Amino acid sequence: MGLFGFLLLAIQTSSFIWVLIWAKVSERIGKKNIYYLGAGFFVLALLGLFFPPARTGRRHLCAGRHGWHWHLGRLPGALEHDSRRGGAG
Repeated sequence: MGLFGFLLLAIQTSSFIWVLIWAKVSERIGKKNIYYLGAGFFVLALLGLFFPPARTGRRHLCAGRHGWHWHLGRLPGALEHDSRRGGAG
């Protein structure tokens, strides 16, 4: 499988798990609040990329990965909005 395949599988598994976690949290506090919370995490991750600590390591390289969760978290809301406006299918 190689290193690339292992990393790809790890990222996909991590994304899947986090989508499930954020879906449960959004049921509790609402999609709009989750959107703002995700945007805050995304800004913090970007600040971590722009101002890395003196010793950069895996934390610095992995900080940008959380931005994808924010974008993927918006997808169910966009699909729901589209189905309400245009109908199913």
